[in-house]
Amino acid sequence: MNPKPLVSVVIPVYNTEKYLAQAIQSVLSQQGYFSLDLIIIDDGSTDKTADIAKGFGNSLTYFYQKQGGISAARNAGVMASKGEFLAFLDADDFWTENKLSLQAKVFDSDPALDIVFGHIQQFISPDIPEKAKAKLVCNSEAMPGYHASTMLVRKQSFLKAGLFDLGLKAGEFIDWYNRAKSIGLKILMLQDLLAMRRLHETNYGIVQRNVYGDYFKMLKFAMERKK
Repeated sequence: MNPKPLVSVVIPVYNTEKYLAQAIQSVLSQQGYFSLDLIIIDDGSTDKTADIAKGFGNSLTYFYQKQGGISAARNAGVMASKGEFLAFLDADDFWTENKLSLQAKVFDSDPALDIVFGHIQQFISPDIPEKAKAKLVCNSEAMPGYHASTMLVRKQSFLKAGLFDLGLKAGEFIDWYNRAKSIGLKILMLQDLLAMRRLHETNYGIVQRNVYGDYFKMLKFAMERKK
């Protein structure tokens, strides 16, 4: 990576006031030889999301848009980004303290790399009621994280695979990742733990169960690309 490369970090958020500050702080706490371009895309929140984001002042850029879903929010962040590299973080998750530094070192050692992932670990949010915790299934072991929150990607490479599909309300990242593989982007998975994924009562996949059909759409698209 060049001296002080700019990493644009996109956090899409919808009514996640309880967890947003921790997500933002986990980005701002990253240490390394890069600059940060932190972008918050508020996808129509009706809670205190705006106040929390704006409370961080000039350390981030805040945008509000009419609710359009996760793909629309991430795409808006990409379009607003200024960095050579792109990273994403869900507003209810957070990064480990050396996430970007570990990935930056790998890009330094291999200029041909397009994407670097790392491991992710799930946890049940301690603030939710015990009855709600009992309904959640959580594998707490760190696992390879082919997930938006662990990825660092060259912006130019990201755009080669295209933006997130606005027609998908779930599985949009898997769809994007399959496109990235299909065009031959060079991808590396680190063994390091880079992100923590929070399970709670209002996870999108739990609340919006009607979007599960989009996973089948995504799988269909992937199969068609292989033909």
